[in-house]
Amino acid sequence: MSDKVLLMGAGRTLFKQGDKGGDLYFITKGIVELSVRDAESGQDVILATLKDKNVIGTMSFVAGDPRSATAIAKTELEYVVITQGQRDKLLTDVPVWVKVVMKDLAATIRSSNEAYAMLKTEHEKLEKKYELKEKQKKELEEKLEKEADMGKKDRPAAERKPAAG
Repeated sequence: MSDKVLLMGAGRTLFKQGDKGGDLYFITKGIVELSVRDAESGQDVILATLKDKNVIGTMSFVAGDPRSATAIAKTELEYVVITQGQRDKLLTDVPVWVKVVMKDLAATIRSSNEAYAMLKTEHEKLEKKYELKEKQKKELEEKLEKEADMGKKDRPAAERKPAAG
């Protein structure tokens, strides 16, 4: 593992969803936002905002698959990188079954992230529909109330007052 701390400015992209994977990033200082693009809507959905002392790129590092998310520096970052070559050296003595389990876990997390993005987008759509329905309901209630008030004004005075007994 390299102990060399690297710097990256705010707003820069560490990696994008779909990029060829590999390196693992230890964030020593700064904030990184992870997001995935919902395949159906095309919207970016924020999965997490990570601060100092976090690791990102784990699934791609472990499984060797393309990046499952986009990582953008929200502040200036200080980070250390572990490359795939360093990973391969670390895993030379690890039993094959452990490598299989690691890949399986990465695939499960990737599927969960994709499902989360889809569900969050669907939730946002439903919230908008609900807000629209509530607005329409309120407008209808106001309209009916005005019509009821107009009906009371149009009735003769004798009909509006109860008869004294």
